[in-house]
Amino acid sequence: MRIVLATDAVGQALRPIKVATEYLQSFEDSLLTVLYVSNGKVSFYNHTPQCLRQPESCKEYEHASYLEEKVHEVFHPWGRRVRFRHEIGNPVNTICQVAHDEQADLIIVGCHTQAQKSSPGPVSHGVLSRAKVPVLLAK
Repeated sequence: MRIVLATDAVGQALRPIKVATEYLQSFEDSLLTVLYVSNGKVSFYNHTPQCLRQPESCKEYEHASYLEEKVHEVFHPWGRRVRFRHEIGNPVNTICQVAHDEQADLIIVGCHTQAQKSSPGPVSHGVLSRAKVPVLLAK
């Protein structure tokens, strides 16, 4: 089973991480890609090649490096079965494209919890409506 876990924070995304670790424990052949998407500048119709896209700032690179380090700490017991991937672009489109590229069987996305709000945010909602594979929304 191939799983894509889309996240923007490792320490605060406890439920999605717990769900991902349960899959890794339950399915010994499962592979996990932890994906962080920087909302970068892309040209009209998203035709700029991936290598030429630029994130908004160097802080994005720093945050991505921090997340990669945390992913390796949290998922250390599973070693080579887990990898980190940082992409730049529209979050919804990029998550769905990476799931396609990785031949994912499942996408796990978190849901930012806000008082009195139980519906998914715009990225989660977009992935739910556009993904071609099952999406697990972890709150």
